[in-house]
Amino acid sequence: MAKYLGGKMKLKILLFFFIIFVISTNFHIYAQSEKKANEKLIQKVEELEKKVEQLEARIEILEKKLVYEQKQGTISSYSKGDYKKKENWRALQQGMSKYQVKELLGEPGQISKLSYGGEIWYFPSAIGGSVTFKANATVDGWSEP
Repeated sequence: MAKYLGGKMKLKILLFFFIIFVISTNFHIYAQSEKKANEKLIQKVEELEKKVEQLEARIEILEKKLVYEQKQGTISSYSKGDYKKKENWRALQQGMSKYQVKELLGEPGQISKLSYGGEIWYFPSAIGGSVTFKANATVDGWSEP
């Protein structure tokens, strides 16, 4: 009887250690995957912080340039939202946002969606001028009326 209990006890102890081994192995694997995920998040945050820093520096330069040009009187005056004015078309730049284009030229008369996700805005129609936007909604090019 003592041998039977001893064998049963050995089996319980062996099972107990096996369960502990499985749990600790799974925890170790989980901890490693969490560590990798955290490292990736930290890297992304660092990249975003650098990008914000670069953008803030660009904004500061542009603001200084704007103040300087305002003092010098070299800022081109444009009529807000008027596609009929040549100076508004001449103020367009690649990379401008849709909002900036609307500020210069006003609402487009017609919009065509492109297969790659971009758009063409026509002022006032396909017969007039047009502005082409990339899929990221920034100006790719334009054609004055």
